[in-house]
Amino acid sequence: MRTILSRALAELNAHRSVVLVTIVAEQGSAPRGPGSQMLVGADGQLTGTIGGGQVERQSELLALSLLKERRSQIQHFALTQAGADSLGMACGGDVTVLFQFIS
Repeated sequence: MRTILSRALAELNAHRSVVLVTIVAEQGSAPRGPGSQMLVGADGQLTGTIGGGQVERQSELLALSLLKERRSQIQHFALTQAGADSLGMACGGDVTVLFQFIS
């Protein structure tokens, strides 16, 4: 947590916005649980982790998009191998992720 906060402070002091990505809920099996965080900077640099794999990659891409749009969002990810909203993962659970834009 200290690393994420230090990185956020450095980015904000340099007048660069960031997105703080936090798992806020999980159901079933997931790589990381609620409270797991990562910070995404405008340059794409990541600090922290929300579990790796497709959840983290899709979260990184969404965070970069939200940085450009200058907004926050909540996103649900299905960690299954089938279904319309599936990420093709074998975990079998779901996670809800909060993306907080900070300028």
